[in-house]
Amino acid sequence: MAVLSSVATQTTERYIVHYRPAAGGVAALKATDTWTGFILLDCRGDVAAHAAAALNVVAYDSEVSLRVDKATLQALTLRVAAARLRTAPTADAVPVAGDRLLLRLMQDCVGVHFTDAKASLLLAFHGVTTAKTDVSAALTRLGESGRLREIVTSDGKRFFDTDLAPHWHVYDRRAAELHDVHLTGNDHIDERLIASVNANPTGLELIYAE
Repeated sequence: MAVLSSVATQTTERYIVHYRPAAGGVAALKATDTWTGFILLDCRGDVAAHAAAALNVVAYDSEVSLRVDKATLQALTLRVAAARLRTAPTADAVPVAGDRLLLRLMQDCVGVHFTDAKASLLLAFHGVTTAKTDVSAALTRLGESGRLREIVTSDGKRFFDTDLAPHWHVYDRRAAELHDVHLTGNDHIDERLIASVNANPTGLELIYAE
């Protein structure tokens, strides 16, 4: 397999790829846009190792971060997509081809809660130009089919989550952002955490998705 040739180490490059090797755990690779903080790629296991091989970092025995240009990152995401085709939803499960592509790209962005605007940005990054109304309709279809979880806040803002397991979220009204809440499993501590969030209802909203 050819190694991507345009890996850049200059601090001016916008994108950071962080790789954690499998030693002592599961290999993981994440790519972040430093301008927006948006996670553009997040994969683990064999897929992460496959992507790391393209960057020639599989030989590292410790974590490594590389700054890369947009062309390198786009080529990397295509390699990841190719490696994950075998797990892509079938036409029977998701009839619309555009919906299948959007779902696959969203599933690579672990922990991101998508709005219509974020989903449009993700598609645009991968070279797909789609009207916002079409993106909104695609998210609605994926939510109704159970492929995404739709979460609606008290002020009517909607988010879509690829994590279908029941879990808590906190909505920051001022930033209009939704985040996962990682509870400890200790009932006493978790009750205090939830009470603390609920004590600030003007700025935060706690939402349980089940």
